[in-house]
Amino acid sequence: MTIEQLNRKLANIETKVRSLVGQSIKRHQKEIVKLNREQLLKGEDSEGKLKTAEHDPYGGYKSASWIKKRKKKGRQTQYVDLRFSGDFQKSMYVKFDSTALSFGMDATDKKKDILIHHWGEEILGLNDANWEWLLDTITDDLYTGLKAYFA
Repeated sequence: MTIEQLNRKLANIETKVRSLVGQSIKRHQKEIVKLNREQLLKGEDSEGKLKTAEHDPYGGYKSASWIKKRKKKGRQTQYVDLRFSGDFQKSMYVKFDSTALSFGMDATDKKKDILIHHWGEEILGLNDANWEWLLDTITDDLYTGLKAYFA
């Protein structure tokens, strides 16, 4: 590679990094959604725990009748997992803004606004451990991409 070629590549490095990060997030979006779903199924949101039996006699659920309904369907009742029919969690997706180089979680299910109102926006997002995995994954993808870019 000549010095002129290197200078051109360096002049475009920000564009290249943005592109590689975007590609990495898109490549791993199914895994990101899966991690968010798994958190919720364990009763965790992006900042810690949702309500559990420690905080509420009904495990965070509103009534004994709701617990009975959940049990009848074979669902756990020890903590809130935001899953009954599965529609909310199936509707989750990664929302990516390539211009701002940012992303977040969202959902299309009609219950989304009600669930966010009741349980907070933290139901959509990754906890610290999952963020660490994602940052490591993006870093690995950046390393590989930049190595190829400068080869």
